[in-house]
Amino acid sequence: MLWEYCSRHLNDNQDWCLKKCCSDGYVLQGKTCVLRPNLGLNIKDDLDVIRRNDSVALFIDTRPCIRYEAKKSQYNFSINGNGNFWIYERRIWKEYKVDDLMYCMETKFNLSTGRSTSVFKLCAINNANAIKFVFSIPAMITSCICLLITILTYLLVYRLKKKIEIIIVCYCFFLMLYYVLITLTHMVRNLGKYCEIVGYSVLFSYIASFAWLNILCFDIYSIIGSMKTTLTPSKHCFFKKLAYYSIYGLSIPSIVTLFLYLVNKGIITVPLSLRPTFITGKCIIKRTLGNYGHILHSSIPVGILITVNVIFFIKTLRYYLKAKNEIKRVTGLSINGKSKKLQFNRQRILMILKLSLVMGISWIFEIIYLSVDLRQRKSLETMEAIMDTFNYSQGVFVFLIFLVKWQTIKNIWANFNFQKMLMKRKRSESHTTHTECLALS
Repeated sequence: MLWEYCSRHLNDNQDWCLKKCCSDGYVLQGKTCVLRPNLGLNIKDDLDVIRRNDSVALFIDTRPCIRYEAKKSQYNFSINGNGNFWIYERRIWKEYKVDDLMYCMETKFNLSTGRSTSVFKLCAINNANAIKFVFSIPAMITSCICLLITILTYLLVYRLKKKIEIIIVCYCFFLMLYYVLITLTHMVRNLGKYCEIVGYSVLFSYIASFAWLNILCFDIYSIIGSMKTTLTPSKHCFFKKLAYYSIYGLSIPSIVTLFLYLVNKGIITVPLSLRPTFITGKCIIKRTLGNYGHILHSSIPVGILITVNVIFFIKTLRYYLKAKNEIKRVTGLSINGKSKKLQFNRQRILMILKLSLVMGISWIFEIIYLSVDLRQRKSLETMEAIMDTFNYSQGVFVFLIFLVKWQTIKNIWANFNFQKMLMKRKRSESHTTHTECLALS
């Protein structure tokens, strides 16, 4: 049996890696790891537990786990050829996949008897996941509600008279679609025949939300880049530009999703480590150590879009500061129009800054999640729950950025004529009271 070390669930020879619970040279003594370099790992008598004939590699796991000793007389668990851990509990066999990082192997040393045995430690991370979903699912549902309110407000109050309002609605729609689908995958255990459709739609809507944020950044940049006071563009120009935006906003996610489909079906060949792995029954790209499919098909495209947004923001801010300095240097009536436009553009810059920060931080959390196994320690599991809750709360942040401002409240009040309704109600009550007084007299 050949032992070697690796840092992911597959080593360079494509052998499945079993996790070593303690550091190199250490073995288990009670609940702690002690230095016993002379013991090492001895599983010659436990080959009936590890059902494998070729090499096995190990790497370190430091989480507290439940221990199961490898004894022939107590055959209640086994390791399959693909590295999956099977344990017989409550009259059923449960399977834990090796790439889920849920178990490790170690030598247990008994100080009183001086004997050592091989043990497997099953790491119960299900409770941590349950805690995470306790927060993430309500966050996703709240985000969907907030995004729906935002869309309805722009449809019913603003009535999509401006190009930027249409862009905001498209952005909110795809972000809401993403959260609806993600919530569906979390609440439905197996999507069956709809699995692939939902899986590809999740990626499409996720990339589309970033693409429309990209369009929003560009549109604000193109407006602020020209500080000239211009007339309202013609309908032809308006719809032409909107058509270009729509083509871009739909083509980017379509290309990314199509590339994933072709790679998954084997039509386009990529290295094994770049091929996407999907969660069974949900068809969502799985994020596992040693596999970079999620990075290739999701993180990199989003990273490119965020980089472009940063460039647009820097250019927009530069134009804004330039115009502000111009107004300070020059005085006169001709500047008043520019001054008003400058204040309006300042609000747009702040809006896009807030949005970019929210989406950018979310993307950074994704990179951290892919780079570090957050299930190795309880403190990291808590950090993972916080990051996931933040990511799934983006709809709330969008609602706060777009709607929670005094001007929007005034527009809603004016649009639905609440003031007129109150006046009409007061007049009706006054008329009723007057009629009653006449009747009494």
